[in-house]
Amino acid sequence: MELNRTKQILYGIAALVILGALGFGAYWYLSSSITAPAKSDKASGTGIVPGLPDTDGGETKEEPSTGETPPPEIPPQEQALVQLTNFSVVGPSLNTAEDRILFYKKEGGDLMSADFNGQKQEKISNITILGILDALWNSSRNRAVVQYIDGEMLKSFIHSGTSSISALIPRAKIQKRSQQALLRIPPFAGSHQI
Repeated sequence: MELNRTKQILYGIAALVILGALGFGAYWYLSSSITAPAKSDKASGTGIVPGLPDTDGGETKEEPSTGETPPPEIPPQEQALVQLTNFSVVGPSLNTAEDRILFYKKEGGDLMSADFNGQKQEKISNITILGILDALWNSSRNRAVVQYIDGEMLKSFIHSGTSSISALIPRAKIQKRSQQALLRIPPFAGSHQI
């Protein structure tokens, strides 16, 4: 039994409409099941069941203060992004005192420092790194692993904030194979202190 051309077109359109309705229904069902928690002014709960308020009619317990005052809340209308530099940077991070921002200048590779409104910038290291690619700071933010390109070699070293190079890291040769850059890193042979 062969369907004529008109019936094939009608069945195809009906199948597309049904599939579209099923897809929309699945989207609507899944998106409505994800809801944000309602914001409540009540205490977070001190009762037996976590999250529920205490039902014994007693006073609500306040969490003990850590001695730190919370930062003031800034309304969204007053929040604004501030441009700190007019040039590209690499590896931005807060300094150890958390009162300035440290970064490497992409062109030239100087280690720089800036205040939070970008008014005062200063060069804080006498080392210039040409071809800098990336800088990763340690957790105490006083040293960075700096990666740069020297010819076809990817080189790295550990830079201590305001001093000179602390250690050299094994270099990697960049090999190009079918439009992809692959790195070949030799095995680490131990600490290279300078």
